[in-house]
Amino acid sequence: LGKRGKKTVSLLRVAAMVSGSGSTAHYLLQQTRPGGLLYGVVEIGCLIASEADIGAIDKFASDNFGGNIYVCNPKEAGDQFGHRLAGIIIQEEVDLFGQYGWLPMTSEELINYCLGTNQHPAAVPWFGGQGMYSRAPHAAVLNFAKTVNRPIITVATAQVVDKEYDKGRILLEVPLAVNPQWSVEQLQTALLPLEWQCQAFALLRIAAYGGKVPP
Repeated sequence: LGKRGKKTVSLLRVAAMVSGSGSTAHYLLQQTRPGGLLYGVVEIGCLIASEADIGAIDKFASDNFGGNIYVCNPKEAGDQFGHRLAGIIIQEEVDLFGQYGWLPMTSEELINYCLGTNQHPAAVPWFGGQGMYSRAPHAAVLNFAKTVNRPIITVATAQVVDKEYDKGRILLEVPLAVNPQWSVEQLQTALLPLEWQCQAFALLRIAAYGGKVPP
């Protein structure tokens, strides 16, 4: 694959990539509708799921999503996984792909072809890397807070997708003060709405710079 040709982006078209409940992707979909933060600026062009039986597919299917829904399972695709993902991106003519709870490693082939953004529920690279997803980043943040025995700040992060986990350039961070006495579930619940907003504003920033990474 070669690099995508330059174009002027009037409506940022996004492929939402998910592996779980899809709460962030669904929030973004709702924000693209009249009255939403992303209305007239961003369009969710398609949904790409890494598994067939996940909540994200049900959310989109039951919410009158007009785009295509794909399942691209890395175990089933094997060596063709990256090629199949790239094929979907090309077919859908999206401007970028957004990883919203997407777990598989994204191929360099796709990264080199199209801009990608990644959602992470903590500061990177300190609370990121391989295996740092779901409860793990929150548990690490709370463990640090308890170790230093004082409240700390965690962040919802939007970053550029990189060939290494959580090593991409930071696009936006939204902070949250952490109570060391919180449980992992309490921290997850408190941060999740900020994660949604972080991804939405990251897309707005990219759209404002014509579909490119802002300086």
